[in-house]
Amino acid sequence: ERDDVIEHGFRVFTFDVGMLELLVDVWDTLHLFTGTHLAEDNIKFLKEKADMNFTPRTQADIFLPDSAFEAGDVLLVTRLDGLDPMVMYGSGGFFGHTTVVYEFADGSKHVCESTDANPFGKVYWPPPYGIICTPLQRWFQLAQQAEYQVVAARLSPENLARFNKTAAEDFGRRSLGLPYGYH
Repeated sequence: ERDDVIEHGFRVFTFDVGMLELLVDVWDTLHLFTGTHLAEDNIKFLKEKADMNFTPRTQADIFLPDSAFEAGDVLLVTRLDGLDPMVMYGSGGFFGHTTVVYEFADGSKHVCESTDANPFGKVYWPPPYGIICTPLQRWFQLAQQAEYQVVAARLSPENLARFNKTAAEDFGRRSLGLPYGYH
């Protein structure tokens, strides 16, 4: 914090509304995390505050075999639980969490990511927390149970050709167990 103050100065946030409006906004925000209609409330929030549109899907879940994924593929995650939508609103992005597919020397494919316990109570992803790698199909089972919406994105052919699986595996193994982004 000290370095932040030195770099950017002391900042004070003010609210440009009266106390009643502020309390209504706090109440509405709490409902994004604890309401009975989480997905609907979060979609409404993202539409009104960030001009993001979500089109309902008519297709059921799609499950792909490990062979459909390459090392370096990125899985972009949205969970309409208040936390991801706040990340999306703050960053201007359409996703609240990002993971990477690794292929280890033994040919197994894993989803590697940095995780933490939900600060708002509901446990939807099991420990251990920190930087973890989960076998690909197990990750998809957990993602379905956690009500994730997942988009898979592949590296461009040029970047895929430059992607060094050995270096990525080495980095991933060295990083396993480190705490979630707080170091």
